[in-house]
Amino acid sequence: MMRYPPEIKELLPQIVAVAQAEYDQWEQDPEEGDPELGFGGICDLIADGIAGLFDEAATVNSEGMGVNHTWVVIKLPSGVWNIDIPPSTYESGAGYTWTKKRDVVISPEDVIVELIDPNPDNFDQYVPA
Repeated sequence: MMRYPPEIKELLPQIVAVAQAEYDQWEQDPEEGDPELGFGGICDLIADGIAGLFDEAATVNSEGMGVNHTWVVIKLPSGVWNIDIPPSTYESGAGYTWTKKRDVVISPEDVIVELIDPNPDNFDQYVPA
């Protein structure tokens, strides 16, 4: 069982609900893609929703090396934390082409939380320029 800081553990049901709502709203036609996303994935929408739960103490980060994934970095009194739901949970693909996995139910066990810096004053180092 993963251990979460209290502030994250308290919001875990909302984190899962935000992710599930984005997944449930994602309509992807096999030939046309999604009207908004095309054949892109929904990780940026999920990350934006999760970041919104933490107000100004959160930022959205991404990497573009093959996976093109987006996750959340938050500042808490206990440090700077990554919050992520891996894309393999709800989609398959790579780069800018993703396919929705059908009938996914996102659970708290899908939420990855990791301490990246024990000093919350270092949060700005993790905010994209």
